Amino acid sequence: MITIGVDAHKGVHVALALDEAGQELNQWQGLNNAAGWQAISQWAASLGSPRQWGIEGAWGYGRNLAQHLVAAGETVYEVNPRWTAMGRRSARKPGKTDRLDARAVALLVRQEGIALPRVHAEDDTAVLDLLTSEREAAVAESTRLRNQIHALLSQTDPEYRAYLPTLKSQAALDALESYTAGNSNPLQAQRAPPPYAGSLSACDWRCRRPRSWLGRSKT
Repeated sequence: MITIGVDAHKGVHVALALDEAGQELNQWQGLNNAAGWQAISQWAASLGSPRQWGIEGAWGYGRNLAQHLVAAGETVYEVNPRWTAMGRRSARKPGKTDRLDARAVALLVRQEGIALPRVHAEDDTAVLDLLTSEREAAVAESTRLRNQIHALLSQTDPEYRAYLPTLKSQAALDALESYTAGNSNPLQAQRAPPPYAGSLSACDWRCRRPRSWLGRSKT
């Protein structure tokens, strides 16, 4: 059995393969994109079979690679970063590099195997759950930004509600971009920072995106 450990990152993945005896066979590094997932699959196939994989972050940065491998019939396990950190501390040469992380992942999968969480193909339910989580995070951030803006405007211009009664519409956000408080005191001379409006618009767009996707999926 060939065991492959993958240290997954946002832009780059690093993999290391061990043979049945736990000896290193080869290592691989490539981009976290469709071409990279195909390349690592071909690299692994050249090592022989059967194979098992461990991916640190199979439900995070390594999610797409994990799903690519599962769709190709590979056995893939999720590896928690805390487990590999423990493995590094007990290693003969402690330290942290992508290669050492990939090796720690492979060793853990080789030792624990079936006891680890198995990665399965995601269906629409998993995708909807991911989008729902994204929307909940966006709603929380949107609420935080609105409260921050209201607090700032209350300090600089207590009568701001006469000009900006709400921040829940795009028209209000557009008005906020150009809003300038009065100048009857030093604080009122400060302009509401435009980046707030831009950040709030981005959050609102993220709130709407999962909802619109859900609507399309029902048709």
